[in-house]
Amino acid sequence: MTIQRPTRKDIIKRDFPELVGVGITISDAVKKYGIPKNTLINWHKKGYTKTIKSGYGMEIDEADVAYCSRVYNERQAKGIIGGVPLLDENGLPYKLKHPKLSSYRRRKKKELA
Repeated sequence: MTIQRPTRKDIIKRDFPELVGVGITISDAVKKYGIPKNTLINWHKKGYTKTIKSGYGMEIDEADVAYCSRVYNERQAKGIIGGVPLLDENGLPYKLKHPKLSSYRRRKKKELA
């Protein structure tokens, strides 16, 4: 018997049900979630967030932003700053293939700085 992992959609429905389908502008999301504007724009370009309203005053799905923001902040807390995708092809948090090597490289980079 295989254990089925929850999908991104399941996680969003479970953790952010009140935000599903609610639109938020990029500038409001920057203020509310504390994520850099360029990061939010890149998430949208990569398809991590859905468009609720297009055109001037574009709005993206706040549930998507909340989910990505949580993954982003968890990663920041672990010291993983950049260089790897936020989400995998299934929309779940990207798992490093070689976390020990990544940790070693971060440590060496700090020593050289």
